[in-house]
Amino acid sequence: MKPFYHGSRHRLPVGEVLRARTNEGWFRKPIEEAVEEGRLAAVPSRLSSFFLVDDRKEISVAGGSTDYVYRVKPIGVYSKHHHGWLGNVYDAMMPFIRHGARQEEKDAATPMLVHIGEWVHNYWEGVPYRHRPNQAKSTWEFLAPEILVEEELSAPFGL
Repeated sequence: MKPFYHGSRHRLPVGEVLRARTNEGWFRKPIEEAVEEGRLAAVPSRLSSFFLVDDRKEISVAGGSTDYVYRVKPIGVYSKHHHGWLGNVYDAMMPFIRHGARQEEKDAATPMLVHIGEWVHNYWEGVPYRHRPNQAKSTWEFLAPEILVEEELSAPFGL
């Protein structure tokens, strides 16, 4: 199995198997509910998984913390999805859930709303994503409800 990497704001215990808890904190609830609605039953939920990448340089691109970086091994079922599809979903929905969004932002996002179901489907099916011009780079992410922390690769300075 190829190596996987996980970034965290917290130090993790090397050599231990960790099980993800349901995360109801930083996720944008309406967006994640729309994404979760399209999830296939056999695929781990984003709300209760560790987010992994297969290239440690991609941790920050995938939205992960680089305070502590670990080489990890997924335990059991894990899945592969391209984060670019979620970027489209966020772009379409954020003007409607962000407090104080201008009407011009909502008007610009409205035509994209009809594609949300397609983008969610493509995310869960693991369809490769092709970036639009001027769009921020995104990467593949792997969802794993359980991981074995194999090695700490970096830690913040001063530790």
